[in-house]
Amino acid sequence: MGMERFKAREIGHALQRKGFHKEESKDHTKYYYYVNGKKTSIHTYMSRGGKKEELSPKLLKKMAIQLKLKYDEFEDLINCPLSKEDYHHHLVSEGFISEE
Repeated sequence: MGMERFKAREIGHALQRKGFHKEESKDHTKYYYYVNGKKTSIHTYMSRGGKKEELSPKLLKKMAIQLKLKYDEFEDLINCPLSKEDYHHHLVSEGFISEE
């Protein structure tokens, strides 16, 4: 089974629906996961260019690792089978963030 392809824009929108806040710099857009209004250490980033372009599988795998997910879980996060609540529970249960 092949890897699903995603455009930068759809990943950005999905991350924001899951509790990430966008921070833009000159070259990159960073997404930080927030819990109760507080920034956590969970984050990923993308180049600011080419929002309509598909991201390479190599980059998508790196993003999955940064978000503390396996690649198939990352696909679920973007496609929405993995809810905001389920993602939060995953991060807490795996010890990446504390329950607040």
